[in-house]
Amino acid sequence: MPRGIANPELREQLFDAAERVLLRDGPQALTGRAITREANCATGLLHSHFGDLEGFLTALIVRRFREQAELAAALPPLAGTGDVVGNLTRAGLTLFEPRTLGIANLVIARPTLRARVEAVMSEGAPGLPEVTTSISDYLDRERQLGRLPLGTDSGAVALAIVGTVHHLLLTGDVTDPEAVVTRLVRALVTEGTPGPGPVSPPVR
Repeated sequence: MPRGIANPELREQLFDAAERVLLRDGPQALTGRAITREANCATGLLHSHFGDLEGFLTALIVRRFREQAELAAALPPLAGTGDVVGNLTRAGLTLFEPRTLGIANLVIARPTLRARVEAVMSEGAPGLPEVTTSISDYLDRERQLGRLPLGTDSGAVALAIVGTVHHLLLTGDVTDPEAVVTRLVRALVTEGTPGPGPVSPPVR
């Protein structure tokens, strides 16, 4: 498990350096020496603070999950503004950012990381569940505002969006993310999925 770091700036310096190496050279290039050289710091710092390379990479992945959750948290306040399909599409596309694609490739290339990441996530670190919740909350608000069919099952739609994007990330089976996400979102929200029952509009 990752150890604590007294210098937060060093932590971010190492993470940023690792992401640059990952995007430039691929997951196979992520060695402790390559990361610390990119960060312009002593080679032993990574191991002294994180225990080993896998501990560092686990923390790197968890950080990206947290950032995704923070981005998704900005979606619910957008209810009632713009276009519903456009808002959801942009939220889904944040999962296709280069850094996220790089992290997905890292998880694929190093399967042993999965268990370590899951252990950290089980302790309460934010990730895809929080992204799903934010999308569901946004859909609830839009439904209450009358901009979505009353039968829309917000939880199911949110899960479908996040699950599909996650699948595409892990398989790499997409050449035009925007077209795919837009098509998915439009299919899910323009007709509405069967839900548990209508939600009364807010009292004004």
